[in-house]
Amino acid sequence: YKRQTYSEALKTFVLWPLAAVLTIGILIPYAVYRQKRFIVAHSRYGTAPFEPHFGAGDFYGIFLRALGIIVISMLLAAGLGAIFPLLAPLVVLPLYLLLFAYVSATTSNLTFNSSVLQCHGFKSRLKVGRLAWIYFSNAVVTALTLGLAAPWAKVRLANYHAGCLTLMADGDLDSFVAAEEKNVSSLGEEIGDVFDMEIGL
Repeated sequence: YKRQTYSEALKTFVLWPLAAVLTIGILIPYAVYRQKRFIVAHSRYGTAPFEPHFGAGDFYGIFLRALGIIVISMLLAAGLGAIFPLLAPLVVLPLYLLLFAYVSATTSNLTFNSSVLQCHGFKSRLKVGRLAWIYFSNAVVTALTLGLAAPWAKVRLANYHAGCLTLMADGDLDSFVAAEEKNVSSLGEEIGDVFDMEIGL
């Protein structure tokens, strides 16, 4: 479950993105970092908290490399536009698609690979090329079906994310799961006592 506070959510998902816009994009990596950290830090498995071990500098590194892709795209667009005006979009659009896939894959991999659940870690292996193809083909199929394939596209993307994620268990995972199930059951009984009603978890 996720334990959230409205003030934290407001700052993380509204104020920091607004600050990123006002600083002409300089704070975009920091805003993304705050959002990823908020989600991880406020997530639980049973009563066990997830812990983020990544920093803002990691996201700035990703976005600086993405900036390099943007510069290359602009230079290619300018060069091809002067020589072959009709070919420029055919080169620039795939590059921008790769840019979007690169940022999505690398930030997701960083978030999972640098987060832990007690002593257990995660390994995310999203590939930029594969993710770009899924984005492109999902967009094409969704457009051709006038939006009817949108749920299928979301499930397809979610399946790829889940298939690339592995839990790196440290020790006996069964004991950990059993302990958390017991903790959640105890918590449900306590809440039931407070409200004078039975709650089964």
